[in-house]
Amino acid sequence: MGKFVIFVLFIVFKTAISADYNEMLNVLKTFFVRRHVQTVTAAKTCWPFDVNKKLLDDLSSADISVSFSPPTQQTQNYSTWYRCAFIIDLSCGNSTETLLQISNDRLFNTQNDWILFDEGSLANEMSSAQFALRTFQIYLANAYVLPDAGVFLFLETYNSDIWEIWSGFRASKLDTIRVFEYGTASSNRLTISELHDERRNFRGITLKSTTVIIDRDHFFGFDKKISSDLDVFAHMHYEMIVTLTNQLNFKINLTIDNDYGWSLGNGSFGGVTGLLQREAIDFSATGVFIRPDRMSVIDFTVGTIALRTTAIFRQPSLSSVHNILLLPFTFDVWLGICATLCAFVLTLVFLMRVNNYFAEKKYATLNIPEIVTLVHGAICQQGSNNSTSTSGSIRVVVFVLFFTSLFIYTSYSASIAALVQSNSNSIKSIKNIAESPMTFSAQISQYGKHYFEETEDSELRKLYKTKMVPSGNKSFVRAAEGIERIRTEFHGFQVEVMSAYKIISKEWREEEKCGLGEIQLFKIPLLSIALVKKSGHKDIFKQKLIQQMEVGLNKRISSQWLPPKPSCGSSGRAKQYVSVSVKETYLTVAIFGFGVCISLLIFILEVLQHAWTNRGSKKNLWK
Repeated sequence: MGKFVIFVLFIVFKTAISADYNEMLNVLKTFFVRRHVQTVTAAKTCWPFDVNKKLLDDLSSADISVSFSPPTQQTQNYSTWYRCAFIIDLSCGNSTETLLQISNDRLFNTQNDWILFDEGSLANEMSSAQFALRTFQIYLANAYVLPDAGVFLFLETYNSDIWEIWSGFRASKLDTIRVFEYGTASSNRLTISELHDERRNFRGITLKSTTVIIDRDHFFGFDKKISSDLDVFAHMHYEMIVTLTNQLNFKINLTIDNDYGWSLGNGSFGGVTGLLQREAIDFSATGVFIRPDRMSVIDFTVGTIALRTTAIFRQPSLSSVHNILLLPFTFDVWLGICATLCAFVLTLVFLMRVNNYFAEKKYATLNIPEIVTLVHGAICQQGSNNSTSTSGSIRVVVFVLFFTSLFIYTSYSASIAALVQSNSNSIKSIKNIAESPMTFSAQISQYGKHYFEETEDSELRKLYKTKMVPSGNKSFVRAAEGIERIRTEFHGFQVEVMSAYKIISKEWREEEKCGLGEIQLFKIPLLSIALVKKSGHKDIFKQKLIQQMEVGLNKRISSQWLPPKPSCGSSGRAKQYVSVSVKETYLTVAIFGFGVCISLLIFILEVLQHAWTNRGSKKNLWK
C-alpha cells in the first residue's frame, strides 16, 4: 500500500512539472514556426524526460526536427543552409563554459537562433530590461555576439501566458553589450517589436579597416582628383564604405596598405587578406577578389564591382592577310567580266572578218592577238594606236567596250581604295595571338602575373611563355605605355578596360579608334568587401550593400569613374582620309615586279632566238 501511494505521488509530481513547462513549450513552438526554424537542438537543458518527449512531439507535429546533443558537436558535424535553433537553460551547470565555447567557435550568427532560459526570472523583483541586461552581462560578457547574432532570452512575466523575448548584441568586439526587447510571445501568437532595428544602429563606434593604394606617389587623399588608374577601384569602394558608415552609424579607423594579399605558401596571407586573417582589422575598405584560396581564411559580403580585363590590339590590315586585288568582286562577278570581255573579242574578230569579206576595198585589219591587246588596253583604261576599222558597227562595239570598261574600272578602283584602308578580323582567339607575329605585354597589376601563372588554359600558357616570359619585367608595363605601343606597332596589351578606354578616348584621334580588337584572356572574379572569417557583421553589411545597389548608388559611382567604350565614327573626323603604307600596296608592287621579270625573260628569249636565226642565215650565205 505504501509503494502504491509513493507511485501515485510520483505521477502527480511529474504531471505538475509537465504542466509548468506546457506554456513554455507552446511558446517555443510558436516562436520556431514564425522564425522558420527547421532544426531544433536541446543543447543544454535540465528538463525531465517527459518534458523533452513533449518538446519532441510538439515540434515534430510542426515538421521541425529535434535532437539532443551538445551545440558544438551538432554544428561541426555538418553544414546546413537552413535556420537552426539551440535551447540552453542557464540554470544548468557549466552553462557559462558552454556559451564561451560557442563564442570561440563563432556560432553566434544569422543562421543559428540561441534560446536562453533562466529560472531566476520566475521570481525577480527587477525590471525585465534590467534583468535581461544583467543576464547577458553575466553569461555573455566577453562573447562574440555581434549584430548578426540571434541570441534570445525568454522571460516569463507575471501573466504566465505571456513571455517577453529579449535580444542582445554588441556592435564590435570592444563595445559593451546592449539589450532590447525583441517582442512578446504566447502559446498562439508572436508579436515582434519594431525596436529590433536597434541592430542597424552602431551608435558611433569605431571599426578598423584597411584600403589598398598601389601608386602612393599619385595618391593625395580620397577627396582629391587621381591621376593613376591603378587605384580607381579603391576610390570607388571608399565611396561605398562612406555610405555604409552613414547607414549603420559608425566610424572607421582607416589605414593604408599596398598589397591585397596573396598566399605565402604556408597557409598564411600577406597584405589586407593577412590582416583580416589575423583579425587585426574588422573589414576591408576596398574590393578584394573573391578567390577560393581566400575564402578559406576570410569572408566576403556581395560582389560590388566587376573588374573586366581584356587583350586589346589593332587588327592587321586586310591587305596583309588577303589578296585585296581579288576581293572587290565575287567569283561569279569575275567570271561574268571575263565572259563579257571574251564576248567583245569574239565580236570584234567576227565583225572584222565579215567586214573584210564584203568590203570592195581591202584594208589592213587587226589580227586576233592585236584584238586581245585592244580589249586588254580598254580594261586598263589605255587606248590603242592601231586603226580598228571604218565600219560603224565595229566602232560602236569599241565604244561600248571602253564604256563598259570604264564602269568596271570605277567600281574596282573604289573597292580597292576602301579595302586598302580596311582592317581584317583574322585574330579571333588566344591561339591566333600566340601564332601571330604580334608582340604582347600586360598592364602592371598585383593580380596579372598570378593569373597568367595559375591558368590551366594551354593556349594562354603558350602565349605567356612565348611572348611574355622572354621579355622579363618588360612584359608588364604601365597602361599608357602599352596603349601607345598598340597605336604605333603591331602589339597586343592585356589591360583593364577602364584604363584603356580612358587613354584611348583622351589621346587617340577618332580615325585611330577603328579596327581595334578585344579578346578576354581570363575572367577576373568579382570584387567584394571582405571581412574576418565568421564575422558577426557579414549579414548586416550584405544587407546595406545590396540596398545601395537597389537604389542605384553603385551604378552612379560606376558611371562617374568608369569611362564608356570609345566608338569608331562618332564624329565626322572618323571619315578623314587615312594614308596607307607600302605594306598595303605590297601586292601591287609585287605584280609590277613579276611583270618586269617576265618581260626581261621574254626579252632574253627573243634575243637568243634572234641570234640563233641570224646564225643560221649567215651559214647559208657562206654556202
